[in-house]
Amino acid sequence: MERIKQPTIFVSAAEASGDRHGAALIRALRQRRPDARILGAAGPLMAAAGCEVVADLTAHASMVGGPFLKLGYWFRTVKRLQKAVRDVKPDVLVPIDSPALNWHLCKAAKSVGSTVMYYIAPQVWAWAPWRIRKVRRLTDAVACILPFEEAYFRQRGVNARFVGHPLFDVQPDEAQRDEGVSPSCPAGILPASGGACESDSPSSNDQPNGTHSAGETPAPRPDLLQAWGDGTWRIAVVPGSRRGEVAGHITPLLAVIGSLATRWPMATFTIAAHNESVAEIVRNACKHAKVEITEPSAGETPAPRARIKLAVANTPHVLATSHFGLIKSGTVTLEAAAAGLPMVVFYKTGPVMAALHRTIGRCRWAMPTPFLSLVNILAGHELVTELMPWRGHPARLEAAALDAMADLGQLRELRDDLLNLVSPLAPHDNQNAADRAAEMILQLLDR
Repeated sequence: MERIKQPTIFVSAAEASGDRHGAALIRALRQRRPDARILGAAGPLMAAAGCEVVADLTAHASMVGGPFLKLGYWFRTVKRLQKAVRDVKPDVLVPIDSPALNWHLCKAAKSVGSTVMYYIAPQVWAWAPWRIRKVRRLTDAVACILPFEEAYFRQRGVNARFVGHPLFDVQPDEAQRDEGVSPSCPAGILPASGGACESDSPSSNDQPNGTHSAGETPAPRPDLLQAWGDGTWRIAVVPGSRRGEVAGHITPLLAVIGSLATRWPMATFTIAAHNESVAEIVRNACKHAKVEITEPSAGETPAPRARIKLAVANTPHVLATSHFGLIKSGTVTLEAAAAGLPMVVFYKTGPVMAALHRTIGRCRWAMPTPFLSLVNILAGHELVTELMPWRGHPARLEAAALDAMADLGQLRELRDDLLNLVSPLAPHDNQNAADRAAEMILQLLDR
């Protein structure tokens, strides 16, 4: 009997999100080919799923655009990974997002005759579309996570397939375990003072994508009518996941919270911190601004100031239990859309980047999409207000939020539009994005 060759698969992720998606992919591959050798640039989640770690860049993801003093580490690690690819000669290289790293590894893989399947491809349709030539040259297949990407790539000679969005493969309780929620605080709500856990949410089982376990009834969504009528808004504030962007966003966001709280003294604001490191930046900013993160005790009349809570590593729950959101641009906007959460999207830039955007934004050959937020790109029109570039002026963000929250009918219509928008991204059969991507890899192995 002919012996089946053990396949070697090199998976590469440079950020925490890639590590999470890579771990799901590795589990799907292990179910199908338990004999496969899987190694690569991996974080702790991929390692736990069974990946041999050649290097871990996830703990240093901010270095990609960070201080020049740290670039030496980055380049040394890239060189080491390139050498590993050339030495191992994997049957398939699977780069996940992060083109700053992965184009280098694709070149190394092609130089030794390896097959390349890109998972979560670079968004060349949004920025510098001439990079499609690089995609064609350095990949054999692309697993797309946005519905329109398959047609976009195929029309340009790239073997592409839409597999679904991995965001919708992860249930909130799984995401909570991945992000390290303290077991003593099951809802992930941590007061800045270090006191007891507290949460005023209607249910800790709300699913951000509106799905629920078999036999369960989905929890009701927050009541927009009541919040709009009596001002008891629950407003989610998501400043970002990287320390640098959170540090840049949090001060103007606190100013916006203060203004909105003056208008609605009964409103509650929950700042969603990606992890404890980010939470510490928020606490320090609040301390510097003399803003207290607290909430009235049971039966206590709310003071005419902002009631601010801090949710650590529990963003899906915050989004699912809020009426409105101030959301940093990125994948989290899709998560907010999946929760049916009306929102304003923002991203703070400096004067140089703002000027560059004004220049490039007029050049459709360089930036073919008129929108920058994923929600509006998917919709094909401005479904939600996006402030990008945003120079960090609180009055502009406050005005956008007030305008969006003024019309109850529009809020309800926006909620429905957001849910319909992301519905195609969720799995509608027994396979999720990781399963479909794993099947693509196996097809490449069998060629």
